[in-house]
Order: sequence, then C-alpha cells, then structure tokens
Amino acid sequence: MENKDNHIDWDKLLDLMEREITQPASLTKDEKALLDNAREMRLRLNMDRFPTDQGWERFVATTKQEAIHTKRRKLYFWRWAAAAAVLLSVGVSLWWLNTKKQAAQKIAKQNTNQIMLRRATGAIVVLGKNTQTITDSTVHIQADIHGAVYTASAKNSKIAQGVLNIFDTLEVPRGKTYALQLPDGSKVTLNAASKLIFPEAFEGNKRQVYVVGEAYFDIKHDPSKPFVVHAAQAEMTVLGTTFDINTFNKGLKTTLVSGKLMVSTATSKVLLAPGDQAICDEAGSISTQKVDARLSTAWYHGDLFFDNETLGTITRALGRTYNYDFEFKDADLEGIRLTLDMARPSSIEEVLKQIRLTGTKLKININGRTVTVQDDH
Repeated sequence: MENKDNHIDWDKLLDLMEREITQPASLTKDEKALLDNAREMRLRLNMDRFPTDQGWERFVATTKQEAIHTKRRKLYFWRWAAAAAVLLSVGVSLWWLNTKKQAAQKIAKQNTNQIMLRRATGAIVVLGKNTQTITDSTVHIQADIHGAVYTASAKNSKIAQGVLNIFDTLEVPRGKTYALQLPDGSKVTLNAASKLIFPEAFEGNKRQVYVVGEAYFDIKHDPSKPFVVHAAQAEMTVLGTTFDINTFNKGLKTTLVSGKLMVSTATSKVLLAPGDQAICDEAGSISTQKVDARLSTAWYHGDLFFDNETLGTITRALGRTYNYDFEFKDADLEGIRLTLDMARPSSIEEVLKQIRLTGTKLKININGRTVTVQDDH
C-alpha cells in the first residue's frame, strides 16, 4: 500500500508554480521539497514562468517511475530529491530550448544593443565595451571588447555541492558577435541574436550548456567528462571537437568541422564525421548530408559566404549581422538565388552594392534601420 506522505499531487504543484503563491500547509514534505527545487532552478535559468508542457510532463513521468522502484521511504526520498534536481534541470532546459524562436526574437527586439551577461545572482553586466574584471566567491571573469574568460573559484564546488550548477546567461544582440572561454578551457563564439546558458563551474560527469541562435564551439578534450550542447530538439555530445550549431530556422542544423560529434533527439541518433551536417526537424527526425563547412562557419571567420542561396535567407542573415530589418515589396523576390563570397565589411552598404552587381535588377533602399527591396524593372 502506498504511503500517504509519498503521494505527489502534480497538478497542485504546477498550479502553485504558475500562480506564484506561497506553500499551503496542505503540502506534504515531499511536495514542499519539490516545489522549492523547481522554483530555485527556474531562477537559475532566468525564466519568466515554469513550463506547462514538455519539461513538466517529462519531470513528472520520470520521478513517478523512480518512486515505483523504491522500497524504503526515507532512503527513497533523499535519493529521489537529489535526482529530481538534476531531472528538473534537464526538463526545464528542454522546455526553454523549445522556445528558442521566441527567445531569439526577444534578444533581437531589446531596446539596448548591448552584449549582456546575466549572472545567477541576478546581476546584469554589460560587456563588449572595455576591459573588465569581475571576481566573487564563485568565479573570476576577465572581459574585453572581443570576449570573456571564465575561471571557476576554488570555492565554487563547495557552493554548488555537486547537485545544482550555478548558471549564467550570455546574450548577444543583432549586429554583434562575442567570444567566451568556459571554465574548462572550451571556447564558444556566439553569432548575432544568440544566447548561451552555461554553468560557472562544470560539476558532475558531464559538461553541459544550452544554446539559442548560432554558436561556434571549440571543445577542450576531456574523455572523462563529455561536453553536451543542448539546442532545440537535440543534444550534441563531444569529447574534443569544433563545430557550428544554428537554430535560427525551425529545427536545428549542426555542421562538424573536426573531430566526432554525436547528435541525438528523442527519436533519432547519428554520429557525424568532419564535413557532415545534421538537420533536425521539429519532430526530432535527423537527416545528414556532406557540405562545405565554410558555408556554416564563414561568419566565425569574418566572411560572408552564400552559395546559390535564396535572397530571403541571405537578407535574414544580414539583418542579424548588421541589425537591420528587410522589407520585400514583392514576396516572390525572396526566392531569387544568389552567390556571395566576400570578407564581411563593417557596414551593410557594401554588401547591398554587391547584391545589386549580381544582375538581379533590384531596387534596394535604406531608410533608418529598414532596408526595402523591390523590383527595378
């Protein structure tokens, strides 16, 4: 017979999370512990609200199953509470990454055009302007106009206690890129309109980060602690690899430059070799193809490279790169295919000049931060 104290009213917990009300006396000891863990993780991931769909359902299903296989209540609860914190982190993170499109749009529409570092403490630091040094009990950060270097404090592991990592968030707006060296020495460069959620120190047997938008990774080799990148519906597992991840369009596209990369979703799994590109759709299916890796990594090397690409795709990328909005007077013009290969100029005018020279007979005008494209026949 099930112990009454072990019963979890999941609907009640979700209602409390959504309505932000305090714990009523009717909560069991287990429910109170779970609610505290859920609220703490939400704060650490800088969420506005708790997920009501995929993340919550996965968390509930997994923890219920754990309860079935446990005989001793006292031992069960503490083992389960610790596991719940980890499962909650995974479930919440998956939900967060499934909202990548809304998150990228939120970054793009920010009134400020600043690179923002959101600390787990709630502090917000503007980066990319000058040399800065930040030191506290958990981390030492050295930053300049090009990037930031994280070094974990010796005290960090004692604070995190190996259960919950302390997550910071780096947000890069349209018109900018920014580099970050993680505490393990791995390097990440974020493209415009992108976000990285990462721990101040890597605890446990995995190194895990979360990406919205586009990022180029150069992972430090460590066979004992695989590096896992969560993005959209998939996760990429590596030991020592360089690769690009892009979630700007629906689904995910990842291109391997060197090393080996395992791409997996809830329904599929594939191992990539250099020059392979994996495309994950919203249903979790994975397809692969051989590509010129430079098509995906040109932005990282300071170039613009589009090979027989549609004008619509090209202008969306240019909009993020230079912080402009494009307006097509005729939607059919977005389907025109072009090839561009050039060093990325500092202003968009030079790029538009090159597009005009392709013989497409387009009339392109700039008004403020809006570029209008129409037929010039």
